[in-house]
Amino acid sequence: MNGITLEDVSVWQGKTNILQHLHCKLEMGEFILLTGDTGSGKSTLFQFLSGIKPMNFEGQCYLLGKDISSMTPVERATIAGTVFQKAYRQFTMKNLRSELTFTLENLGFNYEQIQKRIHHVTMDTVTQHLLDRPFVQLSGGEQQRSAIAVLLAMDVPILLLDEPFASVDEKSRRSLMKLLFELSQKGKLVIVSDHDTNGYSEYVSRVLHIQQGCLQTVPISTLSNHSVIPLEQVGASSEKFFTFQNVIKEGLWSIPEFSLEKGITTLTGDNGVG
Repeated sequence: MNGITLEDVSVWQGKTNILQHLHCKLEMGEFILLTGDTGSGKSTLFQFLSGIKPMNFEGQCYLLGKDISSMTPVERATIAGTVFQKAYRQFTMKNLRSELTFTLENLGFNYEQIQKRIHHVTMDTVTQHLLDRPFVQLSGGEQQRSAIAVLLAMDVPILLLDEPFASVDEKSRRSLMKLLFELSQKGKLVIVSDHDTNGYSEYVSRVLHIQQGCLQTVPISTLSNHSVIPLEQVGASSEKFFTFQNVIKEGLWSIPEFSLEKGITTLTGDNGVG
């Protein structure tokens, strides 16, 4: 079944033509990687498809076979849901349980239905342990999982993720990528925009590239699959600039003594380690 069909679609923001004469058919069950330089129109395409931002366009666009010209923004949002790069910006409530409850109440679910749906989507996204934790305390990867859980609760068939791994560590990135692949295997159409193409080759069904407003297919074999580049110490200084002594952050770390020397220091670690 066609999830998204674009027939000679051109999109404008104001008087600027961002996307030009797009043609493509994206099937349900696909996992699509969308690439392109900054400012090429990846976010614009997502905003256009989901109806988040009103735009002038020419051509025909169909979501699940329905012409978007005959659909309200709300109808489009229930078909094509977006996960922002900074997921916390799309949350209304303070934690995932409240967010899911609020969302499902607005869709007309009763209490029993809400509890059942929350159980299922948090199992699928491995977010049960995040239900009552404030969003502001979650790592980037945990926020992305929470946002995906909300879209699954709404039963959105098309997922649009706009650079979702920008603030996510490598471990969480791999885990989220696997989750998105599994969702595509269950019939969802998943489209991810990303600059870093590492790790996608074993999951995606197609790669689309936007260049100069046009959309073209790129062979999956061209995707990079490099390992993490090791860091080297250069120009170390012995001059202490800042010193920690007996610093404790409950539940995160304990630092008996540590000094930062003058110069540039790289701090690494998984999301959530502090």
